[in-house]
Amino acid sequence: MEHVEGRQSVLAALGAYQRRFQVILIRHDAHREKLADVIELAGQRGVPIRYVEAAELDGLAHGATHGGVVAICTPKPRLTPGEVLALRVRTPMLVRTADPTWARVSGGGSGRCGCRRTRRWFRGGLRRRFGRRRRRLRDRGR
Repeated sequence: MEHVEGRQSVLAALGAYQRRFQVILIRHDAHREKLADVIELAGQRGVPIRYVEAAELDGLAHGATHGGVVAICTPKPRLTPGEVLALRVRTPMLVRTADPTWARVSGGGSGRCGCRRTRRWFRGGLRRRFGRRRRRLRDRGR
């Protein structure tokens, strides 16, 4: 069994429907209104909730950032190479990272962050300009 620590991580794991949960441990003095979404989703999925002392959570958690919530569940299932290749149609950047043209083919790093500098780089503007600069410095012997 694995431990998933923190409200956001437990909420994401519950929403992904990829793990079987044994129990969700919540600190006694945790704010109920902040954990309402975790408690509600756990109730919908039929996951038992147990309220425990902070010392027990600290003993189970790997770090000190559990925020009063730790879930004990099965490990996340791993994808086989065949399943990764089947995902290639929907998300090609998972597979094409070794290809030098992956940025243009799959959209990975193609300036989708909205950064003007990134978009210029992948359109070739900065790449060409800095490529010429490197060649000039190389030709001068620097």
